[in-house]
Amino acid sequence: MSLKIKTPPAIEPMTLQEAKDHLKVDLTDDDSSIEPLIAVARREAEKFMARSLITQTWELFLDAFPGKSADPILMDRPPLLSVTSIKYVDADGAEQTWDAADYKVDTVSVPARIFPAFDKVYPTTRVEANAVTIEFITGYGTNAQDVPEDLIHAMKLIISDRYENRGSIVVGTISGSLPTTAETLLIPYRDLRF
Repeated sequence: MSLKIKTPPAIEPMTLQEAKDHLKVDLTDDDSSIEPLIAVARREAEKFMARSLITQTWELFLDAFPGKSADPILMDRPPLLSVTSIKYVDADGAEQTWDAADYKVDTVSVPARIFPAFDKVYPTTRVEANAVTIEFITGYGTNAQDVPEDLIHAMKLIISDRYENRGSIVVGTISGSLPTTAETLLIPYRDLRF
Protein backbone atom coordinates (compact mmCIF):
# COMPACT_ATOMS: atom_id res chain seq x y z
CA MET A 1 0.00 0.00 0.00
CA SER A 2 1.31 3.42 -0.90
CA LEU A 3 -0.04 6.94 -1.28
CA LYS A 4 0.76 9.66 -3.78
CA ILE A 5 -0.63 13.15 -3.97
CA LYS A 6 -2.12 13.89 -7.39
CA THR A 7 -3.47 17.42 -6.92
CA PRO A 8 -2.20 19.51 -4.00
CA PRO A 9 -4.46 22.04 -2.29
CA ALA A 10 -5.23 25.13 -4.37
CA ILE A 11 -4.94 27.44 -1.35
CA GLU A 12 -3.42 27.42 2.12
CA PRO A 13 -5.62 27.44 5.24
CA MET A 14 -4.43 30.91 6.21
CA THR A 15 -3.27 34.07 4.51
CA LEU A 16 0.08 35.81 4.83
CA GLN A 17 -1.66 38.59 6.77
CA GLU A 18 -3.13 36.14 9.27
CA ALA A 19 0.31 34.62 9.84
CA LYS A 20 1.87 38.07 10.24
CA ASP A 21 -0.85 39.13 12.68
CA HIS A 22 -0.11 36.06 14.80
CA LEU A 23 3.63 36.80 14.67
CA LYS A 24 2.98 40.51 15.39
CA VAL A 25 4.98 41.52 12.31
CA ASP A 26 3.92 44.80 10.72
CA LEU A 27 6.68 45.33 8.15
CA THR A 28 6.89 43.63 4.76
CA ASP A 29 10.63 42.87 5.11
CA ASP A 30 10.05 39.26 6.23
CA ASP A 31 7.10 38.44 3.96
CA SER A 32 9.28 36.24 1.76
CA SER A 33 10.33 34.27 4.85
CA ILE A 34 6.88 34.05 6.45
CA GLU A 35 4.82 33.06 3.39
CA PRO A 36 6.54 29.70 2.76
CA LEU A 37 6.17 28.86 6.46
CA ILE A 38 2.39 28.66 5.97
CA ALA A 39 2.77 25.74 3.53
CA VAL A 40 5.47 24.20 5.74
CA ALA A 41 3.18 24.36 8.79
CA ARG A 42 0.27 22.83 6.86
CA ARG A 43 2.42 19.98 5.55
CA GLU A 44 3.93 19.32 9.00
CA ALA A 45 0.49 19.28 10.63
CA GLU A 46 -0.91 17.03 7.89
CA LYS A 47 2.03 14.64 8.19
CA PHE A 48 1.71 14.43 11.97
CA MET A 49 -2.03 13.75 11.79
CA ALA A 50 -1.98 11.69 8.54
CA ARG A 51 -4.91 13.91 7.57
CA SER A 52 -5.66 16.54 4.90
CA LEU A 53 -6.72 20.08 5.72
CA ILE A 54 -7.67 21.75 2.43
CA THR A 55 -9.24 19.72 -0.41
CA GLN A 56 -6.68 17.71 -2.35
CA THR A 57 -6.63 14.64 -4.58
CA TRP A 58 -4.67 11.51 -3.68
CA GLU A 59 -4.06 8.08 -5.15
CA LEU A 60 -3.94 4.97 -3.00
CA PHE A 61 -2.16 1.97 -4.52
CA LEU A 62 -2.90 -1.58 -3.37
CA ASP A 63 -1.45 -4.85 -4.60
CA ALA A 64 -4.92 -6.43 -4.51
CA PHE A 65 -8.42 -6.00 -3.17
CA PRO A 66 -9.13 -7.51 0.28
CA GLY A 67 -9.52 -11.29 0.29
CA LYS A 68 -13.11 -11.28 1.54
CA SER A 69 -16.00 -9.10 0.43
CA ALA A 70 -16.81 -8.39 4.08
CA ASP A 71 -13.38 -6.78 4.60
CA PRO A 72 -13.45 -3.06 3.78
CA ILE A 73 -10.68 -1.02 2.23
CA LEU A 74 -9.67 1.47 4.93
CA MET A 75 -8.91 4.85 3.43
CA ASP A 76 -6.03 7.10 4.44
CA ARG A 77 -5.86 10.88 4.81
CA PRO A 78 -9.23 11.67 6.45
CA PRO A 79 -11.65 13.32 6.09
CA LEU A 80 -12.65 11.54 2.87
CA LEU A 81 -14.91 13.67 0.67
CA SER A 82 -15.37 11.31 -2.28
CA VAL A 83 -13.88 8.55 -4.38
CA THR A 84 -13.23 9.63 -7.97
CA SER A 85 -12.42 6.20 -9.40
CA ILE A 86 -11.20 2.72 -8.59
CA LYS A 87 -9.09 1.18 -11.33
CA TYR A 88 -7.51 -2.25 -11.34
CA VAL A 89 -5.51 -4.57 -13.54
CA ASP A 90 -7.67 -7.60 -14.29
CA ALA A 91 -6.44 -11.21 -14.54
CA ASP A 92 -5.66 -10.71 -18.26
CA GLY A 93 -3.52 -7.62 -17.59
CA ALA A 94 -6.02 -5.04 -18.88
CA GLU A 95 -6.85 -1.93 -16.85
CA GLN A 96 -10.48 -1.80 -15.77
CA THR A 97 -12.58 0.71 -13.83
CA TRP A 98 -14.76 -0.72 -11.08
CA ASP A 99 -18.33 0.48 -11.65
CA ALA A 100 -19.32 2.90 -8.87
CA ALA A 101 -22.68 1.11 -8.59
CA ASP A 102 -20.81 -2.02 -7.49
CA TYR A 103 -19.23 -0.51 -4.35
CA LYS A 104 -20.20 1.67 -1.41
CA VAL A 105 -18.18 4.44 0.19
CA ASP A 106 -18.61 5.18 3.90
CA THR A 107 -17.41 8.75 4.47
CA VAL A 108 -18.93 8.95 7.95
CA SER A 109 -16.54 6.50 9.62
CA VAL A 110 -12.96 7.40 10.43
CA PRO A 111 -11.15 5.90 8.69
CA ALA A 112 -13.52 6.00 5.76
CA ARG A 113 -14.27 2.65 4.15
CA ILE A 114 -14.96 1.18 0.74
CA PHE A 115 -16.67 -2.17 0.35
CA PRO A 116 -18.67 -4.04 -2.29
CA ALA A 117 -22.33 -3.11 -2.65
CA PHE A 118 -24.95 -5.60 -1.53
CA ASP A 119 -24.65 -8.88 -3.42
CA LYS A 120 -21.39 -7.75 -5.12
CA VAL A 121 -17.78 -8.88 -4.66
CA TYR A 122 -14.37 -7.34 -5.21
CA PRO A 123 -13.07 -7.74 -8.77
CA THR A 124 -10.29 -10.25 -9.43
CA THR A 125 -6.91 -8.65 -10.07
CA ARG A 126 -3.69 -9.81 -11.62
CA VAL A 127 -1.02 -10.65 -9.06
CA GLU A 128 1.28 -7.65 -9.38
CA ALA A 129 2.41 -4.63 -7.43
CA ASN A 130 -0.06 -1.74 -7.36
CA ALA A 131 -2.77 -3.63 -9.22
CA VAL A 132 -5.44 -1.38 -7.68
CA THR A 133 -5.47 2.43 -7.87
CA ILE A 134 -8.05 4.39 -5.90
CA GLU A 135 -8.26 8.09 -6.69
CA PHE A 136 -9.95 10.05 -3.94
CA ILE A 137 -10.59 13.58 -2.69
CA THR A 138 -9.87 14.43 0.90
CA GLY A 139 -9.82 17.46 3.18
CA TYR A 140 -12.21 19.65 5.14
CA GLY A 141 -13.15 21.74 2.11
CA THR A 142 -11.91 24.24 -0.46
CA ASN A 143 -11.96 27.26 1.87
CA ALA A 144 -9.78 28.12 4.85
CA GLN A 145 -12.96 28.60 6.92
CA ASP A 146 -13.73 24.88 6.46
CA VAL A 147 -10.70 23.85 8.56
CA PRO A 148 -11.32 23.48 12.32
CA GLU A 149 -10.02 26.47 14.31
CA ASP A 150 -7.82 24.38 16.59
CA LEU A 151 -5.92 23.06 13.55
CA ILE A 152 -5.40 26.61 12.28
CA HIS A 153 -4.14 27.60 15.72
CA ALA A 154 -1.73 24.64 15.72
CA MET A 155 -0.42 25.85 12.36
CA LYS A 156 0.12 29.32 13.82
CA LEU A 157 2.16 27.80 16.66
CA ILE A 158 4.27 25.86 14.16
CA ILE A 159 4.80 29.03 12.10
CA SER A 160 5.86 30.92 15.23
CA ASP A 161 8.35 28.22 16.15
CA ARG A 162 9.82 27.98 12.65
CA TYR A 163 9.99 31.78 12.31
CA GLU A 164 11.67 32.32 15.68
CA ASN A 165 14.14 29.45 15.19
CA ARG A 166 14.89 29.81 11.49
CA GLY A 167 18.64 30.12 11.90
CA SER A 168 19.31 28.04 14.98
CA ILE A 169 21.14 24.74 14.98
CA VAL A 170 20.57 22.41 17.90
CA VAL A 171 23.09 19.65 18.55
CA GLY A 172 22.17 16.54 20.52
CA THR A 173 18.38 16.76 20.22
CA ILE A 174 15.80 15.75 17.70
CA SER A 175 15.27 18.58 15.26
CA GLY A 176 12.14 19.04 13.21
CA SER A 177 9.71 18.07 15.96
CA LEU A 178 6.53 20.05 16.41
CA PRO A 179 6.06 22.47 19.29
CA THR A 180 4.43 20.66 22.22
CA THR A 181 1.39 22.95 22.29
CA ALA A 182 0.81 22.40 18.57
CA GLU A 183 1.03 18.61 19.06
CA THR A 184 -1.52 18.85 21.87
CA LEU A 185 -3.98 20.52 19.49
CA LEU A 186 -3.28 18.04 16.67
CA ILE A 187 -3.36 14.76 18.64
CA PRO A 188 -7.18 14.43 18.77
CA TYR A 189 -7.20 14.51 14.96
CA ARG A 190 -4.31 12.07 14.51
CA ASP A 191 -4.90 8.86 12.56
CA LEU A 192 -3.46 6.39 15.05
CA ARG A 193 -2.88 3.74 12.40
CA PHE A 194 0.28 5.62 11.39
